[in-house]
Amino acid sequence: MEGRTTTRREDMAYCLLGIFGVQMPLIYGEDKESARKRLMEAIRRDASGNGDEPPPPTISGSGEPFAAPMWTAAISGDVQTVRRMLEAGVDVNAVAEDGGSALQVAAFRGQEAVVDLLLQWKADPNLSTPLMSAVGSGGRPKIVAKLIQAGAAATPEALWRAASVGNTAAAKHLLEAGVDVNAVAEDGGTALQVAFRGQEAVVDLLVECKADPNLSTPLMWAVGSGRSPKIAAKLIQAGAVATPEALWRAASRGDTAAAKALLEAGVDVNAVAEDGGAALSCAVLHGHEDIYLNIARELANCNITLRSRGRMCPTHSIKVGRPVITMASDEDVDKALEIIGEAISTDPSDFQDHETWKFLGLGDLSASATASDLKNQVGLDVKPDVFSKFSTVGEFKTHLKGRAEAPKSEANGTTWQNTQNTSKQPPEPADPWEGVPKPRVPLSVILQGDPNTATKLVFLFPDGSGAGTAYGTLPKIHDNVAFIGLNPPFLRQAQDFTCSIERMARLWIDEVRRLQPKGQKYVLGGWSAGGYYAFEVAKLLTVGGEKVEQMILIDSPCRLRYEALPEHVVEELTRKGLMGAVGEKKTPEWLIAHFTSTVISVDKYMPTPLPNDKVPRKVSFIWVKEGLVKNVAESGLDVDMNVKVTRVLSEPRGDLETEGWEELLPGAKYDFHSMTGNHFQITQPFHADSLGKHLQKCIKP
Repeated sequence: MEGRTTTRREDMAYCLLGIFGVQMPLIYGEDKESARKRLMEAIRRDASGNGDEPPPPTISGSGEPFAAPMWTAAISGDVQTVRRMLEAGVDVNAVAEDGGSALQVAAFRGQEAVVDLLLQWKADPNLSTPLMSAVGSGGRPKIVAKLIQAGAAATPEALWRAASVGNTAAAKHLLEAGVDVNAVAEDGGTALQVAFRGQEAVVDLLVECKADPNLSTPLMWAVGSGRSPKIAAKLIQAGAVATPEALWRAASRGDTAAAKALLEAGVDVNAVAEDGGAALSCAVLHGHEDIYLNIARELANCNITLRSRGRMCPTHSIKVGRPVITMASDEDVDKALEIIGEAISTDPSDFQDHETWKFLGLGDLSASATASDLKNQVGLDVKPDVFSKFSTVGEFKTHLKGRAEAPKSEANGTTWQNTQNTSKQPPEPADPWEGVPKPRVPLSVILQGDPNTATKLVFLFPDGSGAGTAYGTLPKIHDNVAFIGLNPPFLRQAQDFTCSIERMARLWIDEVRRLQPKGQKYVLGGWSAGGYYAFEVAKLLTVGGEKVEQMILIDSPCRLRYEALPEHVVEELTRKGLMGAVGEKKTPEWLIAHFTSTVISVDKYMPTPLPNDKVPRKVSFIWVKEGLVKNVAESGLDVDMNVKVTRVLSEPRGDLETEGWEELLPGAKYDFHSMTGNHFQITQPFHADSLGKHLQKCIKP
């Protein structure tokens, strides 16, 4: 079987059916090993005289029906393949190991014909919550209606999801199915509350259906969101109570349109909010002069101060309120973390001591405003640059309690500024394995080829998810080239993953050297963060006098130009099913934990160039051109497009070239390729074929 050459990998088994005189269903989409095992079983049955009683097909090693290939066919809308598999005996309600039922993924991807077929075959409309997947995709109104008609449970959670992503048609179907417009979802709040994200059409629909405009305070959520200047006015018109607190929030967030709507609704411009003082002072404090001017035109009393907060009066230098605290109590620290959590929309109980503020989404502008809030609301003696001097949660808490000075640079003793992450990290042990738990998975896996006989080995380092086996979907690249996938030691134990990108390279270096045949030059590649790992391993090898012939950087934005992905973006992509999850089925917790730990390491990583004489002769770049969505504004994706790495991942891009890598790898010969899919789809079955074609072009046996 191994000696045969076929177009499809499954055909290596199928072409032997006639030779052995046996029969079995042809299920394109299953992997070669599954096809081989079914062939062997068919031969065994034929030899024992039971050839007419084939058992239902199973996934290799799992005992479950062939869900994965049908799952893949459902994603792509391949109705004929799904039909053949169902006729071959595959359970219509089988759940693939990597995520959900076929109906769920078809609903999420909008494959209406596949949904129709699966429902005809009595697919369970509630298994793996296909309705939530269809609703959360932001469209699919016909599929939503068909699923409800087939018996899918219409729930408040589904309505909440539809409102949050602006899926007006789905919301209408759910309301017609009997969902209470004022029901509070388990996730929190009403549909009208989450519609604040700028979904005007959804707000109109919910108001028309008599949604309570004061339940779960949707006006407070809409004010300051910056999504739609009209939503606050619509809610007020529908009966939402306009309060001084809402005006204070509008002033603090710079929401001029909402402030105007609240003033027109009769909010006293001089009223002091219960927890925030007067809007005028708040606007000036946060630098929103446009709000100040608008409110001033309403004849605001410019002498009013925020008495409970100790803030500055706009026209006076009088300061009132709490005394300044030089050493914080545990209660003050908790209050400070609550204020920070509110500023970045994160529960402070989720903060980890090793996480950096930049990773958590506290940018330079919001950091300065938050520092002012800490000083005025809690009375803490903090400077505007406190979050750059004490860049992690743990350092910051220690500083507040008066037990730490700002970290010093070992080079010149100056205060550590973290705006570019140029600071040295704490010294790491001479033995990189010190304190590292025993890996639960092998450090390397042979993806294809025989390392002992291949003329070239290619080492592929993993992306943030950490699984080198992700490259297992690649088609055959070259007969004489072996591919090795690297797994990190922290896979499925990310709680112990706190080391740097450089140390990760040191953990891998012995494994790479062990597998590399003597006399051959190294070829190193990596996807996303895997490009950083490959670069640092190249440094270690060349320092030791070894030669790296080629590097292959697969959609790996250079750290010199691109930030680490902010935590709130990771959460949003996960919530929207754009990071390995399918629809409402959650991405595995171990994967998210490992990805998060990787992002934290990337946030602290700032590479330095290879010396010119150590640079690989050839550097190949493989970029995707598709974004996660076609248009962020229309998708309902809640991300900050001012962050460069978020922008390049989220929306379609033009042709990228070196993107800053030329500074780290000067003088190499560069070649550029563009593959299908978006950043997180690179090793998915269909896009892996595209990646494989470009790897064939990049690598010469």
